[in-house]
Amino acid sequence: SIVAGASGAGAYTIDQSLRFNSGDDPYLSRTPATASNRKTWTWSSWFKNDTGSVAGQSPTLLYTDNFQLFVHEDATAGNESKLYGYQGGTILKTSARYRDPGAWYHIVLSVDTTQGTASDRVKLYVNGNQVTVFDTANYPTQNADLDVNNNAIHTIGSSYYSSSVSESMGGYLAEVYLIDGLQLTPASFAETN
Repeated sequence: SIVAGASGAGAYTIDQSLRFNSGDDPYLSRTPATASNRKTWTWSSWFKNDTGSVAGQSPTLLYTDNFQLFVHEDATAGNESKLYGYQGGTILKTSARYRDPGAWYHIVLSVDTTQGTASDRVKLYVNGNQVTVFDTANYPTQNADLDVNNNAIHTIGSSYYSSSVSESMGGYLAEVYLIDGLQLTPASFAETN
């Protein structure tokens, strides 16, 4: 449960989570039979990292071909977790550090490469708030096809390079959604109090 602060509001329960033990190289996978909308999509999930801060770890939330959304234990940031979006190079790297390995985070990556304004093409939200300050922000070109929704293996929990599992997650994922064809906000997935 997520428990509200001193305001006395009630708790919000996160149901149906999956636990990923990094030592087991866990992952779930799906390979679409045909490609669908690679320009516009939204990924949403609750995430809780239970590996603590270990330099060099990169638990994978979503992976396919050359696209990856992951949490990196950044040695230059005191081994504290930062969120990365990657497609042939870093698209987004948060400045914020997600320090609490016991906390649940609601993460939404909202993509629409048809947008004319570069910063509207990829939006990242954490706990209902749009992240607007990044260490790195390299937005895709207008109308770029990303690898998400391509007819290739898509995994959550680990990366899958050349039939080999790597960058396995230690933690929990719950209420994972990949919405094809819509650029949505957190309001479509979670409630805030």
